[in-house]
Amino acid sequence: MKKLKSISLTFIITVLSIFCILHHLNDNTWESKTIKKAEANLLLVETVGTVKLLGLSEEVRKNPDVKLQIEEIEGETTLITAVAINLGDGYILMLRHCLGLDLQMENIVPLLVNEEYIEVPAIVSDITHYLELDGFKEELELLGTHEDIAVLYSDYVKYKLKHTIFPIKLEEDFDYGIGAKVLSIGFSHATLKNLKDGLISSISLPPELSTHFMLSTYVYPGDSGSPVIAYRNGSYRIIGIVTSIYAMNEEVGSSMAFAYRSDFVLKAIDYIKFKYNLIKGNAHEFN
Repeated sequence: MKKLKSISLTFIITVLSIFCILHHLNDNTWESKTIKKAEANLLLVETVGTVKLLGLSEEVRKNPDVKLQIEEIEGETTLITAVAINLGDGYILMLRHCLGLDLQMENIVPLLVNEEYIEVPAIVSDITHYLELDGFKEELELLGTHEDIAVLYSDYVKYKLKHTIFPIKLEEDFDYGIGAKVLSIGFSHATLKNLKDGLISSISLPPELSTHFMLSTYVYPGDSGSPVIAYRNGSYRIIGIVTSIYAMNEEVGSSMAFAYRSDFVLKAIDYIKFKYNLIKGNAHEFN
């Protein structure tokens, strides 16, 4: 009888241990329902502009080979497509450098003329931002920027896209240290939609990067604006926004990836909203 009780007790302890382990793994796995929903609810914003080449003579423009190149370059074209986060109530979070705003300044375009490349100045105008949706595009209003943070708005997003609100909130108190496990969800040019895990590798950065932290995970062109997510106390939080890559050694592909701290991002969003209403006279009732 004592042996039976001992076996029963051992069995119960084993079952409970397995349950606890499975529950722990389920809570901490990156493949949770929350992450899958987050991955599905990232948005893509397309920036369109009108390109005009400058300083070309009529003779050069009439050259048949050059004419074909000009037709491909000039006119309305997609400048960049980048990831965005639906904050709710019609507001979308992006990075400024993903909106093509600097392209409004003079650019240099190479043209092949008489078997030689020449550098031709070009200007981009009429820059407009669209949310890419199934079958059509919805124009977005750029409320403003602060450093590399940008906030856009759309009534359509507010009233029609409630189901695409990003399910993970920005962390107000950034107190994560070196070694904290993180996940990044992005749309890199190389791999399209991707899911990458890594660690916070540094938070002690030079003054010009005091609002950032460094990541051990790989990021690629196109990943800018991707959320960096951490898991703590039974829930996920956005603790950063991927912003830049610093190449240490281009020959061997060594690089460092940086992300804005979430507490800075929240302050930047508040500043943009405050400044917009100051200029526009409380055009939006911000939450």
